[in-house]
Amino acid sequence: MSNKRQYRGSYGYRAGVTMPIAKLVFKRKDRLMARYIALIKFTEKGAKEIKKSTERARSFDKAAANAGVKIEGQYWTLGAYDGVLVITADQEKKALHCLAELASYGAVQTQTMPAFTDKEFDAIVGT
Repeated sequence: MSNKRQYRGSYGYRAGVTMPIAKLVFKRKDRLMARYIALIKFTEKGAKEIKKSTERARSFDKAAANAGVKIEGQYWTLGAYDGVLVITADQEKKALHCLAELASYGAVQTQTMPAFTDKEFDAIVGT
């Protein structure tokens, strides 16, 4: 087998979480890390409680940190999606579990995809 990176297939969780089609890990400070971008939409419940959104986000940040997941960025947006979340974790399972937990609270639905830097993408396409 070559030293090219391995990919994994789709995953599915309930609670409105769409899992990545492909995954690539990258090294950060001698640890393998997986980066994901989650597009967020408020559920009806989340929209009704929109004024508590930042409070929920801060609670999620703490829970994610306790689970070993780093929140690289969390943004509220206008348009087709209500927010964007950028996370990294040393294990794919940690990141996906954290996102499933977020969706299970019932305030948001997520659509999740892996994210890559230019060098990571070059490794994918073989340049």
